[in-house]
Amino acid sequence: MTDQELEQLLRENDQDICRDAKIPSAGLIYWRASIRARSEAARKVEQPFTIVQGIAAASVAGVGVALGGFAWQSWTTFPTHLGVTTLFGLGVAALVVISPLALVALGSRMRFDRPQD
Repeated sequence: MTDQELEQLLRENDQDICRDAKIPSAGLIYWRASIRARSEAARKVEQPFTIVQGIAAASVAGVGVALGGFAWQSWTTFPTHLGVTTLFGLGVAALVVISPLALVALGSRMRFDRPQD
């Protein structure tokens, strides 16, 4: 097979493909462009919130570490006469304090949008 024959076959193949190509309607192109524009606008609006969310997470983590250090230092003076119920209550209170930190940390990954059809 010569180069000219190969070129001719490729041209014919290209013409066949172009003839069978489906061109989307103008309405579909406009719809896709508007969806993309809305998505980009939403992304641009969400960016400052993401930055503030990161700063808030770092602040909460810093306060948590400070409170943990304070609790660690005061543990030596912790009363030993507390009952199991009180210790359980303190554990639950610690979870209540820590859970918002987990929600802030995971908030950027969690989406509660309407499912796509």
